[in-house]
Amino acid sequence: MTILASIPIIALIAFMLSGRISAITAYAATFMIAAVIAQTAFSMTMAETLTATLEGVLSALWPICLLIFSSLLLFNLTIGEKEKEQLKDLLLDKESKEEEASVLLIALGISSILETLIGFGISLVIPLSFMISTGYDKIRSARAVLIAVSIPTSFGSLGMPQANLSTATGIAINEITGLSLLYELPLILLLPYSVLVAYNGRITIRREFLPKLVLFSGLYAAAYEAGGFLAGPILPPIAGGLAISIAIILSKPQKEHKKQHSFRFILPVITALTMLCLPIFIPPLRRILQMARISTPIYSGPDPKVLRFYLLDTPGILILSGTLIGAFINKIPIADMLSASKKTIKENWKTFLSMCLVFSISALMGYSGMTERIADGIISLTGRLFPIMSTSIGVLGSFITGSNSSSNMLFGPIQATAATNIGVSAALLSTFNAIGASIGKIISPQNMILSSSVCNEITFSSLKKAMPIFAAMLIIATISCCIAVYL
Repeated sequence: MTILASIPIIALIAFMLSGRISAITAYAATFMIAAVIAQTAFSMTMAETLTATLEGVLSALWPICLLIFSSLLLFNLTIGEKEKEQLKDLLLDKESKEEEASVLLIALGISSILETLIGFGISLVIPLSFMISTGYDKIRSARAVLIAVSIPTSFGSLGMPQANLSTATGIAINEITGLSLLYELPLILLLPYSVLVAYNGRITIRREFLPKLVLFSGLYAAAYEAGGFLAGPILPPIAGGLAISIAIILSKPQKEHKKQHSFRFILPVITALTMLCLPIFIPPLRRILQMARISTPIYSGPDPKVLRFYLLDTPGILILSGTLIGAFINKIPIADMLSASKKTIKENWKTFLSMCLVFSISALMGYSGMTERIADGIISLTGRLFPIMSTSIGVLGSFITGSNSSSNMLFGPIQATAATNIGVSAALLSTFNAIGASIGKIISPQNMILSSSVCNEITFSSLKKAMPIFAAMLIIATISCCIAVYL
């Protein structure tokens, strides 16, 4: 049964690596395979299959697809050719040859801040859109941002993954947070270097930039760790992102601008980010916004999840409202707004459909028992060697669900149970599930789709230069887990 349960994952990986079929075809074929196996080998009824699929579709549309649409509409409304030139003049350091600093500022600094405040993929979409809009190479930028938004996701969305892991396992959140900060430290120290390796496609760094890289890496890691130990799981990425951003800005040589630019076009970006941050910094406002919600089970089988659709307190709506406010202030015609909306949908309908298919596959595998069967098979196969696979299980969870939080909810209890059965710390293995889930974001189909929504050239093969970084991170985390357990 474990082999049968693994077939959809094996098929998806094979389809994506082959490069012979499109991503959307790979997801559609995998969905059909998962549906057939769920009904024939795992006794799902047709009604259960359909309602699990519907749950996946609705979960993808709200809030993920809405978030993608709102983010891309923001850039379609604000970034034209004239604006790109202004941003290039402001951000690209061609004269000083310090392109590395700008890459770290946008790919790592901004994404870390957005990951803390929002999560939900916005920390990938906005920095990647910004890099491409300012003239950076699409594929290289996608590699850099994918690496940048990996490890910080363990503390994304104001610490939601840590809170979910604590809820799923019954382990105190402070214990999980402390262990995460301790065992993520090597990966965090190497993250700025990893981002530049992914962007450049080589392991060497320009000698003149090495001292600054060491400084930026140290500041990022120090602020990340201090933020976590002082304020808990809500602060690490934003503390690290602010530290490295400020350091890079202060270190940049002042450029003499021959002509004055008007950056009024950025106003919708400012209003959109303001709308995103208001509920975070004004808790009473968030409570009011959260009153507008729909809570309902969709799945018709046993133990259905209760889906909560927040109609106002969701990143997509907040970004959309801020974008429209800024657009009206800038006196952008309504006809142009409608045209930009149609363009966004027309250019990205495959992205939206792909996201629906990925979430449906996840729902089918979860409700049918395939996901749990895979984990149980790994546990029975490895026995006391299970910790060697602990991090990889987190990667698998992130690959299947596209979410660190979902991976923690899905596999966290299994990790804790396995740890108890073999006599090791449940908190330790649960923590490495979260670390593995962060590393798995690099190869997550959801992140591939998000990247493709910004630049449609993204495939697994085009990102092959990021795969050694993924492998190195996984090896480092696995070795750390084994040292913690066996020594």
